[in-house]
Order: sequence, then structure tokens, then C-alpha cells
Amino acid sequence: MPFYLRTGKHLSARQTEIANRFRDAPFTAFQNTRVNAMPTNWLVLRIAPVESISLEFEVKRPGPEVELAAVELEFGYDDWFAASSAVGYETLFYDVMTGDLSLFMRADMVDQAWRVVQPVQDAWAAEKPAFPDYASGSAGPKAAAHLIRKHGGRRWRSLDAPKPRKETKNG
Repeated sequence: MPFYLRTGKHLSARQTEIANRFRDAPFTAFQNTRVNAMPTNWLVLRIAPVESISLEFEVKRPGPEVELAAVELEFGYDDWFAASSAVGYETLFYDVMTGDLSLFMRADMVDQAWRVVQPVQDAWAAEKPAFPDYASGSAGPKAAAHLIRKHGGRRWRSLDAPKPRKETKNG
């Protein structure tokens, strides 16, 4: 299963999400609908700035015509739970005062992290690799789009992916 990670500073959107794109269906259950015309189905875990989980997929609209509509099932923490009043370092200070060390790294964990990172930093210092640059506020370097496209014609999920239009009871 291919796994792609896109990260950057000052991209066109500030968000942290894990977006799982489902494979295209090998056939369609809807008559006279081409499989390659079906939009992509997604399972999206949004981590920041808004925490939520959504499943985006196509459904057949009610009625005799075969017409598909994009829908989204979504759970958002803000929709169910009151916003936390803790800001900045309040949570961190509280954990220190109560002895909760779950947000802190132990010395052996720091040592292991540096064991992995230091050789990479040393190699970069010795070789001065050329990293693809990108304009501030863009979707990242063009090389990233070329990289993912050459593996089966894939493309990145839009950073400003539009939400499916919500249907009303009357259509």
C-alpha cells in the first residue's frame, strides 16, 4: 500500500490531517455510471486545528433517476464537547504539578531520538542536499506533485478540499 506524507511550513492551509483515499471500485453498482467518473472516497482524520473524523463518499439520490451525490459523515469534537478552557502552557503546567509525565520524554527516549536524527543531520551537513523550494502560501513544491503523479497517476488531496454539499430533506 503506497503511503505519502506531505508536510511543510506556511503552506496554503494550516491543517494536520490523515487522509486515506480508498481505491477506485473495480465496477459500479449504479447502471450507466462509469467507474472512472466516480469521485474518490475518503476517510479523513483531522487533528488540528479542528479535531474530527469524516467519511466522504457517493450515494444515489432518492428517486427513479440514477443521480449520485457527494455526502459526508462527520464527527467533530466541537459539536459534542465544550471547548477546553486551557490555553498555552496551562495543561503542561498542570501535568507538572500533578506529576503526570505522559507528555514528557524520558532521557532514554531523547537519546534514542538523537541516535536516529544525528546521522541524518551529519549527512546533510556533509553533502548540502538541494531541497525543492516552494513559494510561501502555496501547496508545496512542484516536485512533490511530480513525485506522486509518477506512481500510478496519483495526486495530492487539495489543501482547501471543498466539503460535499449538504442535502436538505427536500433536495
